[in-house]
Amino acid sequence: MGQDTVESAKPVRGGILRAFGRAASWGAWGIAGLFLLVSFSFGYALSTDAVRHYEAFDEAVSRWQSNADFRQICREYSILSNRALTSPFLYGWKPSDAVMFLRSLPGLPPHLRVNPGSRHHYDEFDRGALSAYLHLCSEQGVETFLDSFESLGRGEGPTDERILAFMRGFGMRKPVRVDAVAVENVRRMVLEVAADRPLSVRTSVGARLSPSIGSIARRLGVPADPHEMTLAQQEEVFVLLDDEVKAQDYELWRAKQFSDFLGGIWAQSYGRQYQDVIGPVVVLHKVGRVAFPVLLAVIVWRAVVAWRARHGAGERQPVASGGVPVEES
Repeated sequence: MGQDTVESAKPVRGGILRAFGRAASWGAWGIAGLFLLVSFSFGYALSTDAVRHYEAFDEAVSRWQSNADFRQICREYSILSNRALTSPFLYGWKPSDAVMFLRSLPGLPPHLRVNPGSRHHYDEFDRGALSAYLHLCSEQGVETFLDSFESLGRGEGPTDERILAFMRGFGMRKPVRVDAVAVENVRRMVLEVAADRPLSVRTSVGARLSPSIGSIARRLGVPADPHEMTLAQQEEVFVLLDDEVKAQDYELWRAKQFSDFLGGIWAQSYGRQYQDVIGPVVVLHKVGRVAFPVLLAVIVWRAVVAWRARHGAGERQPVASGGVPVEES
């Protein structure tokens, strides 16, 4: 009786093991397929132009962390972020929509979650470099920091110690990085705008730039409204804007320098948050370009081996216990 029970249990255990084996095999194929899809998506569904713009933004953010010229950072950020946001993400998905989706995921810390102004922010950065810059101007608290900035031009002047104390006043989540070159660039700005004399324009400069934008647009033969310009037209007008403002309205230009400075501080800090997303995308693209063909070759090879094993077993001739093939009757 006991022997019969043991013998009858063997087929049951064998069936369970075979079921587990099949499940493990299907699981392995599923994981392989998922890796294949991911490697193809990041390696080949992203256009080379898009990756080039992502890389340019990623490299610029790293460069901005030392020897910072904050006014120049603001202008670069407006151009590079627009180029990155207008370069299609996976399967044509807009990067701005992808960022909004990621920032809408549950469980994110408050500073990463979408807020009522997020959609408008990304829409303006989507429209062009000039629109991005004008929106960035509207987000800077000029009134908050202007008195402290002007104080650098009085008394002892813009000494290293006073500039460093001023820069420490910016409470960014990712601290502002300031070295000797950055200090010198701040000092140069203080002297260029004659900060010892109060600025006449003491609020956001964005809306006041329309006359200068209109003048450039007329010379170039493009629409005066940035929202009616193409991406290329916006970038062309934006590149000429600073010199135009200086020639037309020197007092506005002085205020614009301080606004650009604040925008550069914002870009240096917040650029690192976007870099945390863009950097891995660039890495996944490079890995995917190599991993996809390798994975595809391995999967095809394994499939061929499995097919041959199944079909070859059915075609083998039965063999007797002595090793002599059994003749079919």
